[in-house]
Amino acid sequence: MNLLGGVPDKFHSLSRIALLQLSVNNLTGSIPSSLGNLSSLVYLYLPRNSLEGSIPNELGRLVSLKHLSIGQNKISGIIPHSLLNISSIVIFAVPANQLDGSIPPNLGLTLPNLEQLWVDVNLFTGPIPVSLANASRLTHIDFSYNNFSGSLPMNLGSLQGLNHLSLQRNQLGSWGKLNDLIFLTSLTNCSRLQVLSLANNYISGVLPDSIANLSSQLTLLALGRNQISSSIPLGIENLVALTSLGMDENSLTELQLPPCSVQVYRKSSRSHSLRAIISITSPILCLILFSCFFSLFYWIRKSRKESRKEHSTTSSLEDQCLKVSYAELLRATNGFSLDNLIGVGSYGSVYKGILGINQIAIAVKVLNLQQRGAYKSFDAECQAWRNIRHRNLVKILTSCSSIDFHGNDFKALVFEYMPNGSLEKWLPQNGNGQHPLRNLSLIQRLNIASDVASALDYLHHHGQIPIIHRDLKPSNILLDVDMNAHVGDFGLAKFLLDATDHCSKNQTNSTGMKGSIGYVAPEYGMGGHASTHGDVYSYGILLLEMFTAKMPTDKMFIDGLSLYQFVKMIK
Repeated sequence: MNLLGGVPDKFHSLSRIALLQLSVNNLTGSIPSSLGNLSSLVYLYLPRNSLEGSIPNELGRLVSLKHLSIGQNKISGIIPHSLLNISSIVIFAVPANQLDGSIPPNLGLTLPNLEQLWVDVNLFTGPIPVSLANASRLTHIDFSYNNFSGSLPMNLGSLQGLNHLSLQRNQLGSWGKLNDLIFLTSLTNCSRLQVLSLANNYISGVLPDSIANLSSQLTLLALGRNQISSSIPLGIENLVALTSLGMDENSLTELQLPPCSVQVYRKSSRSHSLRAIISITSPILCLILFSCFFSLFYWIRKSRKESRKEHSTTSSLEDQCLKVSYAELLRATNGFSLDNLIGVGSYGSVYKGILGINQIAIAVKVLNLQQRGAYKSFDAECQAWRNIRHRNLVKILTSCSSIDFHGNDFKALVFEYMPNGSLEKWLPQNGNGQHPLRNLSLIQRLNIASDVASALDYLHHHGQIPIIHRDLKPSNILLDVDMNAHVGDFGLAKFLLDATDHCSKNQTNSTGMKGSIGYVAPEYGMGGHASTHGDVYSYGILLLEMFTAKMPTDKMFIDGLSLYQFVKMIK
């Protein structure tokens, strides 16, 4: 949905409604107090909108409420005590807002059926309620990115079903000093614990040997940026499921472990790059007299060789199989904030984020699963990224297929962040003559053309399975800090059926028009088969746009005139 305006006040007349689902829209204004009249309401979902104001005290009248999800808005003020007295609540999720005040000390007593508590990315203060241990069904607790202070409740270790505990980025331990981090010892009874994050606090003391007795299912342990001293216990190697361990910026004596092996993706020789250009270049390139630049291009590639060597080694992060949750991506992007939105495509939105204790810059592509074809697009991208790896393709870090705070499917792809954005932002934005503030030099255009050609040559001829991109255009070409180009977005990609068969090697049996207007090959519109030649055509149009400063969808191209015809007439 794409609803605008405020939450309708007329909902108060729907006395029998059990579920109100208005998530992922553009709703503004405040939450109507009249929603408190929906006496039969069990599920209230309002996340990922632009709602403001405070939480109405009248919501405390929803005595049948089980799921409350109003995260990722701009809601401020305190949480009404009347709302926290609804004993039937199972999921209480208010993350990524501007809520403040303290959490009532008796929360675990007033919400005995609570299973998930998400209050992260807000402005809460005060201590963590000791009474949480009384809510024995708790599986998820997230208090991260707030201003909570005081000591950690030792009795949380009695929550045997707890599998996610995140308390990072607070001021815990700032008073009521912890003695030898016995809190970790108290958690050894949480046999299902998978995520434990206590980073960025004031926690002090010595790591106990009992850390080795934490859950065998623990995948993330974050203790970085505290005041922990002494050595790392030897028993930590018993945490066999651990994939992420953060203990940086403490006063620890590290284990003498052997260095991790890092695979290196070597740069191809200059001659191979030239062959890539020659093999991918079609007759359409002659329209812009591309052959005139071959001698200059040779010199450019030679001058770039040394500068690229220092970027050819793949980082250890890229070689790891990262596992990220919905909550982690939510925090990384500040609740998928509009301030972090860097792009919107056919099937989803892309957000800039800072991930984990290592503060890694990422780009998160969140699929809009209500859009027809989004699931198929996600599957296509996952299948493609599993089989490709090249210096001129966007580097994928991981994917996330989960559920959000209100039980809906959530799918996202996480990529390395490209500081210089898409090529589209460096070219004319539309057909009305507007140009970006920054312009590309001739050398930069040639370098980008070379990078894209190298990526296509790899996809078509040198990958494990040949792939047709089918949507090559400026917005799908991203530029790193050194202005090197990387091809991305494989939502429409197709694998060739059989690389050994001549016919199948050049086309698939997928018919119909796929791609973007202006860049898609004409034969696709006439029922032609998808083929590598279609990518070459799109690449030719891309070159024409780069060197003529004219978009293929410019308003001047009417009555049969196209960018191709325009260039042909003036050659």
